[in-house]
Amino acid sequence: MLHLAQQTIRDWQAADEIASSAERRLKDAWAAFAANRRPPPSKELMDEVSNARSLANSLLNEAMRLMAEAAL
Repeated sequence: MLHLAQQTIRDWQAADEIASSAERRLKDAWAAFAANRRPPPSKELMDEVSNARSLANSLLNEAMRLMAEAAL
């Protein structure tokens, strides 16, 4: 169980980095839009951010559940 929890933590860390990167790109896109330099961020980018963060959060919840079980 502990090994699975540790792997899930590594998976969450990777997913969190992907989500954070997408969030930075979205933040930059909104800043460029606000400065009248570009159109608003695309639906595809917003969906990418939403999906990436959702996956990362799901993996974090699973890792926390597994760690709690391993501690019992």
